[in-house]
Parts: sequence; structure tokens; C-alpha cells
Amino acid sequence: MSIKSKVFAAAATLTLVGGAAGALTSGPANAATPSCGHRCVNLFSKKFSDVLTTKPGFVLDVLRQGAKVGQPIIMFQSSNADPAEDFTVSLQGTVNEFATAGLLSTGALTLHYGDDIAWEIEYSPNGVDSGLCVGIAGH
Repeated sequence: MSIKSKVFAAAATLTLVGGAAGALTSGPANAATPSCGHRCVNLFSKKFSDVLTTKPGFVLDVLRQGAKVGQPIIMFQSSNADPAEDFTVSLQGTVNEFATAGLLSTGALTLHYGDDIAWEIEYSPNGVDSGLCVGIAGH
């Protein structure tokens, strides 16, 4: 798959939203800017990573560093100088707790994943929380 295809595939499915989201694989903050440091994580797909060194080749990146609701999220080549790759993660509760609060529908999701943890992935360019979180594109 070409780099262009990877970028558009990720952009088609993820956007910045004002709420909680599910997580991809995360690893050490090698792609985080120095000002974000240890607070930030790399969110990446193992499919686009170097399996021998376990270094993420492509990480989650906010397209053109646009800090606004609806901004596409893409996979982009890992860099420690790109604030568009700075994300922080925080625990928000369990899937059951989200269903109880009416934040997601109940059913098979809560039956199979009810006790799993729900994480929030926030865009934090240069270590500054933006209040914008990764989510799925709405209809």
C-alpha cells in the first residue's frame, strides 16, 4: 500500500472530536516533540511498523496540525519534530460505565467488552492539551 493510500485510509476513518475514543497500539514517545516528552505516546498500527526493531514507521498525526473539530487524523512518518504527532492518553472508565451514562449503545459491545477500559486520546501539540480528542467520523 502506498503512503498516499495509507494517509487517505486513516483520514477517512478518524477525525478530531470533543469526546472519548478507542485506542490503537501505543509505544514509547519517540515521535513526540521534546516539549511533550514523556506525557505523549505514539499511536500506530503494527502493520506499518518495522517488526525487527519495533519502531513505528507511521504514527497518528493531525492533518496540517489543524486543531479544530472534524480535522482528519492520518498516519504519517514518525518524527520527533512534528507537533501534529503529539497525543496524550487518559483512562476514562469502563465500557459499561460509558453505556450506563448513555454515551454508547448497549448490546453486544457491553456484553463482550463491558469490563474493558475506555481511553481518551487527546491531541496535545507541543505538550499543550487542546481539548480535542480522536474519534470516528460522524454521519
